[in-house]
Amino acid sequence: MRLTRRRFLAGAATLAAGALAPGPRARADLPGPLPLSLRTYPIAHFGPRGLVDGLYGRLRYRAGLELQAGEEAFGGLSGLVMVEGGASLLAVSDHGYFLAADLLRGLAGEIVGASDAVLVPLKGPDGGLLWRSGFYDAEALTLAGGTAYVGVEQEQAVFAYDLAAGIAAPGARIALSPRVRAALDPWPGNKGMEAIFVAPAPSAFPGALVAVAERAVRGADAPTVGVVLTGEAAGTTFALSREGGFEITDCAVLPGGDVLVLERRYALTSGVAARIRRIAGADLVPDATLDGPVIFEADWTNAVDNMEGLAIHRGPGGETLLTLVADDNYSLFQRTLLLEFELVDPA
Repeated sequence: MRLTRRRFLAGAATLAAGALAPGPRARADLPGPLPLSLRTYPIAHFGPRGLVDGLYGRLRYRAGLELQAGEEAFGGLSGLVMVEGGASLLAVSDHGYFLAADLLRGLAGEIVGASDAVLVPLKGPDGGLLWRSGFYDAEALTLAGGTAYVGVEQEQAVFAYDLAAGIAAPGARIALSPRVRAALDPWPGNKGMEAIFVAPAPSAFPGALVAVAERAVRGADAPTVGVVLTGEAAGTTFALSREGGFEITDCAVLPGGDVLVLERRYALTSGVAARIRRIAGADLVPDATLDGPVIFEADWTNAVDNMEGLAIHRGPGGETLLTLVADDNYSLFQRTLLLEFELVDPA
């Protein structure tokens, strides 16, 4: 069955008409799901940098959209997953919302629009708005089975949302062991938990939930840190190399078990840039320092902004598709972008 916006909201009593007030809504004023009329603007050309023989590194650009909506709460998208073969998306925003939407596709399978979009405030175990309990700045999102896991950067916490109950239902805070907390507590509040993913089978801890800090320690090129959150290896740490001023914004796992790392850089002199590295899943072992080849890099001459979310899914022909989302920081000078690429793997 297709996991459409309606399915995401299954069982949500807050869809009652009385919970939906019209007009722009600030974060504090949004008690329940709010349907959105998304405006989408196609991005026909990705830009000149890095284009060689039709590829940007190992990626082929398929299509992209700029998303706009007349609601104050829209924006700040930092985590992304695609479901049902790319028929729908689920994203999480800095201010504590889910965004669910169905995607419209053209004859070649490219993204051409979005429909049935809705903003849903994240709720805590008590049913109250999560951000009101101090758990704001939701930055990370991953799916495992029928559960969506949301990472909250400021508090280094993870909440689980049962999709069968609907994303408007209360989430459960994941209990983390003292060993895990000891590894997470040194992370800076505004450079902490930025990515979560399920460790792949080739790794030393398959099936475990893993978190990665945006930048765990000071230094332009100092490695950041990852922590295994669940399972027998909970509390195990590893390092993830950094260089060139890039910071980690998301991680996603390829079908074969390798891990893609999305990175972002912003400098006043050179503007915004984004890149993706590929790390062998088998390299994910305790105390490792992970690194891998850059398979994609783009700068301000391309159609990128503050790229913070990465999702991977299989296309109808078995192709591996990457979808990136940009966090506009709720700024008039930045954009919410949704970009889709095909991975062209020489192997």
